[in-house]
Amino acid sequence: MRCTSCFRGLPAVLEEVPGSVPLKKTLKSDLYYTDSTGTVWKANTGDVTDGASIPDVFVPLVGDRFEPDFLPAAIIHDHYTNDDHKVRPWTDTARVFYQAMVTNQTPVSKAKVMYYAVYVFGPHWGQLKPGQFCGDHCINIAPHEYAIESDGSDKKLEALAPPVGGGLFYVEPPHANASDVPELADVKKMVEAAEVSGNPMSLGELERQATIRHPEKIFLAIAAQAK
Repeated sequence: MRCTSCFRGLPAVLEEVPGSVPLKKTLKSDLYYTDSTGTVWKANTGDVTDGASIPDVFVPLVGDRFEPDFLPAAIIHDHYTNDDHKVRPWTDTARVFYQAMVTNQTPVSKAKVMYYAVYVFGPHWGQLKPGQFCGDHCINIAPHEYAIESDGSDKKLEALAPPVGGGLFYVEPPHANASDVPELADVKKMVEAAEVSGNPMSLGELERQATIRHPEKIFLAIAAQAK
């Protein structure tokens, strides 16, 4: 029986990319995450990650990029936010980052603050790219994809057809600067106070906060209208 909200392939084996600034590491074995809906997310051997992709201005609020509690989630998130791997909606990709953090025992309040940072300041994109199957309920984009069969053998999988209309029509890259630090600090206080009060903020409430604070962000407005 397939598990949900679980990793396969931990601990993640990483090798430092020599001379990389900021520090980057290469994934040495496949890493899978199955979310609460049973959807499988896969990061491939050879993927390069810079950890949680935390802008320098946010490090004092959420911690170092390679902290072990959220590193596996960051590896999965990095794969699906890569320009060649945007095969699932940005909103789903942000949510799986949160789920995977909590699965790996990241404190919930910390995971929510990081989710808000990714939701607001992380990458956003429109139309999806074509992908390749990587097992049941799993899709990514790496060439020559293989799935592991129940007997341990490899099975080559066929690529999906490209979406109608071609590739991406718009991408908003990640962005954050020093002027955004007070906002994230305020959200952190709100999240922590709500946890202490016994009435924790939901992801939906965090998303509404994001939309209210950033009416100029078209992707946040579209996501709010879709709910």
